[in-house]
Amino acid sequence: MTELRWRSGPVRRLLLDSITLLALGCAALLLGWLSFAAPRAADLPMSTPSAIAPARSFNDLERFPDRRPFRWTTSQSRLAVPNPGGQVHLRLLLIDGPVGRTSLTVDAPRVSLSFAVLPGMRRYELLLPPSGGERVELVFSSPTADMAGRSLGVGVVDPRVAGGGALPLQAVPALVIATLGCYVLLRQAGYGRPAASGIVLALLFLLALWLHAGGWQYGLLGRGLGALGAAALVAAALDRWQRRSVALGRWLSGAGGQSSVVGGRSSVVGGPLSSVLRPSLVLPALLLLALAARVPWLLAPDPTGDLELAARRMYYLFNEGLAGAYRRGGDYMPLRLYYLWAASQVVGAAGASFAEPIAPLTKLLVKLPQLLADVAMVAVIYAYARRRLAAPGAALLAAMYTLAPPVWINSAWWGQVDAWLMLGMVGAVLLVGRGDGRWGWACWALALLVKTQAIIVAPVLFVATLRRSGSRGLVHGAATAGGVLAAGLAPLGLAGQGFGMAEAYLGAVGRFPRTTYGAYNLWHLALGGATVNDFNAALGPISYRQIGLALLAAAVVLVCVALWRRSDAAGRVLAAGALALAFFCLPTQMHARYLFLPLAFVALAARDDRRLVVLFLALAAGATVNMFGILSGFWLAATALIVETPLPLACAVVNLAVLAVLLWRLLRAPALREPSS
Repeated sequence: MTELRWRSGPVRRLLLDSITLLALGCAALLLGWLSFAAPRAADLPMSTPSAIAPARSFNDLERFPDRRPFRWTTSQSRLAVPNPGGQVHLRLLLIDGPVGRTSLTVDAPRVSLSFAVLPGMRRYELLLPPSGGERVELVFSSPTADMAGRSLGVGVVDPRVAGGGALPLQAVPALVIATLGCYVLLRQAGYGRPAASGIVLALLFLLALWLHAGGWQYGLLGRGLGALGAAALVAAALDRWQRRSVALGRWLSGAGGQSSVVGGRSSVVGGPLSSVLRPSLVLPALLLLALAARVPWLLAPDPTGDLELAARRMYYLFNEGLAGAYRRGGDYMPLRLYYLWAASQVVGAAGASFAEPIAPLTKLLVKLPQLLADVAMVAVIYAYARRRLAAPGAALLAAMYTLAPPVWINSAWWGQVDAWLMLGMVGAVLLVGRGDGRWGWACWALALLVKTQAIIVAPVLFVATLRRSGSRGLVHGAATAGGVLAAGLAPLGLAGQGFGMAEAYLGAVGRFPRTTYGAYNLWHLALGGATVNDFNAALGPISYRQIGLALLAAAVVLVCVALWRRSDAAGRVLAAGALALAFFCLPTQMHARYLFLPLAFVALAARDDRRLVVLFLALAAGATVNMFGILSGFWLAATALIVETPLPLACAVVNLAVLAVLLWRLLRAPALREPSS
């Protein structure tokens, strides 16, 4: 009997899973080592995107007559190059300083090398010891000369790194944690030991292929894999705890099935969405109202120059196809690039102009998707509200959003793609509660293909899916999102635009290293309207950037805790609105435009709490003032008036107050969730 229990009991399962995990961990390290074993090298001209080779405290990029890029150092400049593994062979093409022969010190991990940069352009070969990080941080220190308002040290032209033979130590724990997390999550999701092992091995093999094909240059193993593995472990632990809590609750109550009531309140779930879209004049009238507010601005003059940038990108795409996606910079995401490529064929066939003055056809085609997405959002808000409210109340909420100036200015006048982004984000939050949530995850992936800001609602998807569908739903949702992202990124990857995509996705943070980029938020209020470099120390050695990220992380934790208690549709919408507003208010480097992001969620949340209408109106008013206050291209007289008044500081106070109210309402709401699928 004892032997039978051993063979079928939990101890045996734990032992077999432990042995399997040990084997998978060894396989992960072996594949990682093999990926870095072969010799490898990378040329890193000074125009290399910051996502690949971040450069700090250099002078602006310059070019020789043959278009070859170079940059002058300052007294102390930093360049982080990808770590090829093992001993690093660094080749530098340098130019002496303005006064001729210049002494230069290059500091790297565990070594400091000093030498003289001789007159002319010369090549210097340096041998650096192995580094444990995924990037090798280089610090260039030299005397400088002041010329034309610049401090010039030496010229750096074409760095090159070569090496191989050892996996960077920083990647080792990340690989192990990712392997452990993936396997544990799959097992918790109900996958058998062979299936879970096979999936993990397949993913490791794909990772090894990616690293071998040049993925090592992106430096994502430590950051990306470690975070994903930790999230998988947390998800598995929470799901296990949730299942035990439900089982205990059933035993204590004697109930035969799981209740959808938590905390004494039952969830109110409406019927299918299609049942509320009966033929009526209300929705067509709302759509006509939306068009009437937007169409007059479609051919308005370019207020900021962004339309000219879009037209220029269309020109490159028309002449070079997807190979022109990131020609001469640019940070557009895949879906926008694919659309602009298709639109460029229409413009080219019609013989319209891509350059200033922008032809009306070009301008209309640039703005068309934004217009359609914006109008679609009006329909979504009306349909969502109609499930709880009578037609007049639902129409009022939709009309409130329709006529809000920041909404129609953003899409119809400015021509930004935030309306695409919001449609995907709202779809993710609303649809994650249906079925096993795959449609919600697909919408989120589509939003990520429009803009990286879609990451804002990731905590909502994570917690809501785990709460409703457990680990299995999370695995299926993540797989769906991964498939959509892979399909969306593949055309640009095959066109050789990997570095451009990396810069678009990973280089956004740090592109404008200021405490605020015009946003009336915490930092505008704290510094009295001034702005400084967010790398500067604010509290002891802690920088403004670190404080902003810590505050945002704290807000995310609060929202996740509240959402774990309340995972119904109303809770998800309110949580998404709070996260979107926290994203605007708390981190540094924020642009005024992103106060647009919470508006749709607050309008949706007002369906269940009419008092939120006041908060929506306050945010919409503040967003309008913020937009006109920093961008004179919209209304010069308004800009001049706003900057001379306390309005910007008042808007910052209101935005922070609204954030506090949203978090408070979310945290104090009674525990409630919809039935699991």
